[in-house]
Amino acid sequence: MPWLILADFNCVKSPAEKQLGIAPTCYELKDFVDCCLTLGLHDALTTGYYHTWYSNNDSNLVLCNLDQVFLNNECIEARLHCGAHFSPWDALRPLSGSPNFIATVEDGWSLNVEGTPQFNPCRKLKTLKSTLKAFNSLHSSHISVSAGGGPYLARCTSLA
Repeated sequence: MPWLILADFNCVKSPAEKQLGIAPTCYELKDFVDCCLTLGLHDALTTGYYHTWYSNNDSNLVLCNLDQVFLNNECIEARLHCGAHFSPWDALRPLSGSPNFIATVEDGWSLNVEGTPQFNPCRKLKTLKSTLKAFNSLHSSHISVSAGGGPYLARCTSLA
């Protein structure tokens, strides 16, 4: 039976899946790679953002490809085309339909901030982030359910 796995793994399979920071060693990669080989998992085709996670630490930025879509041999044998599109704003799509969403964003962006031209948008974005988190809690506490399960869209279609 064809099946696929969509998950946010906490590890990478190759050094190319991690940028900046300390490169993973072969020893650190071995368990996850062996698991994928043993289970016969293959990477599905993906589009959009390759590095789907970042450390959120300005002084030690790290980018990783932690969101993975794997399919089994039966998907390949059945000639199913499975793929995923990674987009940073998919999780906000349900919120953007809320009546007060645009007004909330406009209020956050029109905030009067004093500082350099480089500082102003950064401060506005940080403030807007906390405002949108509060908006999310108020309007959609189960965003992952309403967004369809995560920051990506996966689909399988028959090529036959």
